[in-house]
Amino acid sequence: MGRYQNILIEAIMNLGDLVALTAVIPLIKKKNPTCEVRFLVKPGFDDLLDNVPGLDGYIVYGYKSGGGIGGVWKLSQLLKSYQFDCFISYDSRKRTEIAAFLARIPNRFTVGSVFGWNTRTHLFTKRSDFTDYNLDTHRTAEAFLEATKRMLDISLNINNKTYIPLVRSKRKSALIDFEKYIVISIATKSIERSWATANWIKLMNYLLQHSNTNIIIVGVQDDFEQANEVVQSLVSKERVKNLCGKTSLGELIEVLSHSDICVNIDNGIGHLAAALQRGTVTLFPTANPQRFLPVGPASLAVSKEKQGNIDVESVCNAIIKSL
Repeated sequence: MGRYQNILIEAIMNLGDLVALTAVIPLIKKKNPTCEVRFLVKPGFDDLLDNVPGLDGYIVYGYKSGGGIGGVWKLSQLLKSYQFDCFISYDSRKRTEIAAFLARIPNRFTVGSVFGWNTRTHLFTKRSDFTDYNLDTHRTAEAFLEATKRMLDISLNINNKTYIPLVRSKRKSALIDFEKYIVISIATKSIERSWATANWIKLMNYLLQHSNTNIIIVGVQDDFEQANEVVQSLVSKERVKNLCGKTSLGELIEVLSHSDICVNIDNGIGHLAAALQRGTVTLFPTANPQRFLPVGPASLAVSKEKQGNIDVESVCNAIIKSL
């Protein structure tokens, strides 16, 4: 493979995928020990990327779908100022493909998409085939690693604990005065993936009654009312905190990094907790656990049986097993 010194990775992704992508950094640097690696990202991920080992920086690109050529030209000139010699895209899109071309980045690589859909590309210098790769039998981080190997002609064995998503945080959040606690993320944007509020109430009451742990509920501002409804129905309310909408991403990282375990519904928070080397219990009402289970030291999946629902007892057992 070529020896690249200044690599830009298109990382315009949601939280879970962005966390999974961090696994490629040590792989790339193993073959290019002196190179610098930067991510091109959407706004809002500064606190996360500042805590990723091995990442040398990032470029924030705010854009609107269907935006004009002016924004693409501006991005191309910004990229040109960095003098990148390699551009890698795992999910190519026209605006960044054109910007990398206009920036005259000499080596521009893609696999089209690691997410399973077809994308058309014309301006890359190399497009590696990825149609033979079975996404359903590999976790997302593994797919990113395999795609990187193909694009950069890396022959290393990736079955190594070095090549995993990793985020670091040593600070304990000032928002938490509990010594021992579980983090629970109760909400999801998808109605199909949601779990009934009554189930969360039953689960948390069981944990409060049968363990000495405390509970931190996390999420965005839109999740606050649902979380508050849960809290009002709990015993030992003093052992529960609703932090939905009250944390920045950096504060969320601090909260997760000192938790005993994170319980979530197949979302980015679970992937972030696993990358912080926390145990996770992830509910999978619809998605394939084999593909989307967070990569971490102790990640457990709870999925529904055939056409049924995920029962509270199964989740309780997974949590108790992990504590």
